[in-house]
Amino acid sequence: MTPAGRTATHYGLAVLISVSALAITGVSAFPFGGASLYIPLVGVFFVALNGGFGPGVFAAVLCALGFDFFYLGRPMAFGGETKEEAQRLVGFIVTGAAAAWIAARFRTARRDAEVARRAAEAAEDDARRTGALQERLVSVVSHDLRNPLGALRGNLQLIPRLGSLSERQSVVVSRMIATLDRTDALIRDLLDLARTRSGALLPVAPADARLGEVCARVLGEVRDARPGAELGLSVVGDDRAMLDPERMAQVVTNLVANALEHGPGGGPVRVRVTGLPSELVLEVENDGEAPEPERLFEPFARGTHAGTGLGLGLFVVREVARAHGGTAALRSTDGRTIAEVRLPRRAAPQKAGASTSPRPPDREGPSSSAAS
Repeated sequence: MTPAGRTATHYGLAVLISVSALAITGVSAFPFGGASLYIPLVGVFFVALNGGFGPGVFAAVLCALGFDFFYLGRPMAFGGETKEEAQRLVGFIVTGAAAAWIAARFRTARRDAEVARRAAEAAEDDARRTGALQERLVSVVSHDLRNPLGALRGNLQLIPRLGSLSERQSVVVSRMIATLDRTDALIRDLLDLARTRSGALLPVAPADARLGEVCARVLGEVRDARPGAELGLSVVGDDRAMLDPERMAQVVTNLVANALEHGPGGGPVRVRVTGLPSELVLEVENDGEAPEPERLFEPFARGTHAGTGLGLGLFVVREVARAHGGTAALRSTDGRTIAEVRLPRRAAPQKAGASTSPRPPDREGPSSSAAS
């Protein structure tokens, strides 16, 4: 409808409601002992609430004229016969104008709120579509990057077989392979992020395994990569459970890397595995306190010491624990920070809608991932 059409509709509604209010006033005059101006006042407020200040004032004038013509002084004539009647009429006009102004302000506020709500919904929809597109792009690009990286890594591993290398050449090849390992770990974390953003759990392949043995293997790899790291491992109770050994190696690697990164001086780091009757408890402890520890489980969150990773390490830890039906938490007190992962002895079945496709096997070697 055009603006002129809407304006005509509002003023037409003002006439209709004013006539109706005056008619109701006449009908209610006998049981209430006389005509009352309250009913026309309600009509003025309703008109202004729907049409704005102009139609509201117009309705107030119509109701005042009609009340004067029918109910004040002589019937079917204008003009009050007493001073009190004139005061009632003037009071109604002033009160009606005030009611129209209040209703118009309320109408404007309600309309502005509705516009803001629709704008917020549109912005939310745009952000959701943009986020979904970005996550799909990250997933596709990350997946496609693994093929050329794998080919490059294979060629680098083939170089030593083609002939003897000098010490400097061997160091360069080793560093290049380590760089590819870190890059592949970052890509894997991005793929895991894309999976969880779509609402699915990370795919896991539970098998009968010992969590203590997984921790010992990971700590051996970390010691090889960081000879000066102070690492300790203790296992108490039965550490056997149905879990995904490679995913749990990823968890331990991320937790240890996070502890080494954020602990004072890079260590010491203490890893504990406790076998309880219905679950396993994995704890990784380091000296120093982390501010807002629970926030570090969010994607791209970083602590006070920003490392070289994307800030997905603890996020992946939490999602792997969820995929096993467990939980992950981080507490920091008394100068110590402890990351705790609790896992049921049998991994919970994947929920409806979760990804059930088999996870591609990770290559052998250190499974370092970006620490938060």
